[in-house]
Amino acid sequence: MYPQNRFGFRAEPKTLFLLAALCASFVLGACKKRLDDPDDRGRLLRVAARLEEAYANAPLPPLTEPTQLAERLSKWDDFRACTIKTYVARKRQADARARQGIERPSRHGSIGEETVEECMVQDAVVNKDASLCDRLAIDYTGPSGEVPLAAVRCWDTRARVLGLPDECPVVWMPGDVAARNPECVALARRDASLCPFSESPGRCRALLTGDSAACTSIDAAPDCPLALDYWNGLIPAGSGPPLVAPPKDKPWSATFDIEWTRNEQPHMRIEGPQRSCGISWPAGRARSGPPENTTAFWGANLPPEAAQITWKEGAPAIKLAFVPGGALSGTRPLQMAGPAAAATVMVVWPDPRAFRRCAPAAHSTGEVRFDAGTGQPGSAVTGTADLKKLACSDGTEIDLQAKFRLVILDVR
Repeated sequence: MYPQNRFGFRAEPKTLFLLAALCASFVLGACKKRLDDPDDRGRLLRVAARLEEAYANAPLPPLTEPTQLAERLSKWDDFRACTIKTYVARKRQADARARQGIERPSRHGSIGEETVEECMVQDAVVNKDASLCDRLAIDYTGPSGEVPLAAVRCWDTRARVLGLPDECPVVWMPGDVAARNPECVALARRDASLCPFSESPGRCRALLTGDSAACTSIDAAPDCPLALDYWNGLIPAGSGPPLVAPPKDKPWSATFDIEWTRNEQPHMRIEGPQRSCGISWPAGRARSGPPENTTAFWGANLPPEAAQITWKEGAPAIKLAFVPGGALSGTRPLQMAGPAAAATVMVVWPDPRAFRRCAPAAHSTGEVRFDAGTGQPGSAVTGTADLKKLACSDGTEIDLQAKFRLVILDVR
């Protein structure tokens, strides 16, 4: 029988020694200094494998993991202690689920991998060390080189807790656009004026105020109570002026007028949802992960450096995109949708029984004009689009005019 460790359970001494040696390198900071060393890559995955080797089949004491991140951080000791306590708590929970016939929900292949992620995130916050997130990005990189969700979560958590809006990662948002999550930016700025542009304004308000009543509002996501419990006590109240002041005479808006060239259908005027009026301004400051393939719905992939007005709910869904190319104002010619388009548009009626998509063809004409003011967060982006003879998949053609007044939520 092997001796007990300080957490009250037993494992082979040789395995504990190997695990301790690997974990010690993080305590000493070796992982921070060797991010570009190809021979050092995979260190985190080796720690995860040693956790599995040491504790997957060991008798486990009754440890549990707090639901609140604040409580986890307040009990921080060091990386090694975190990995052991977290692994045991999650292994016990997974075993209990298995006995009930419930599959373990996880995006990782092992409990060891998700444990190492959790402890690296906590370490990056407690010790204010962004290099630990970079370590996750290297060791947890996906098979096609995509930025791993482990690193995205690490950057997102640091941004929210430490108040670092520029560290909010650029992610793929529901409208199929690369942007910083407005909820992350709102929490990092301690600024509720950005919440109307988030995916769940009610949840955003609840996380900023700590008021559970916001979770009962119609614009709160179902996971609002769980999110509120997780972030409780970590986001202080804001004291500065709001980034997005309520517009007085000219509200934030995106208006599209559609006319069929042969009058097959009546004229349509469409007002974009409020969250489509907050924009992530592309300036080449942040690395974007590889964009998702959007051809099935939109018919093409667009350049990640494009500014976009987009939403997928309703009929039609609309995506208007243009590439500033470093300019704060200008005119971009309408082009066929694709990764190199200077300006383009896609209009989609998503009903599978009568799916229809309209987009520029070779004979389509038009341009998008824009003015982004200072190009900084809080600045207005105004513009127009006048687009002719967009080709639709049902053989019809449409003309589209757009007028927009947006607000820059972040610069990426």
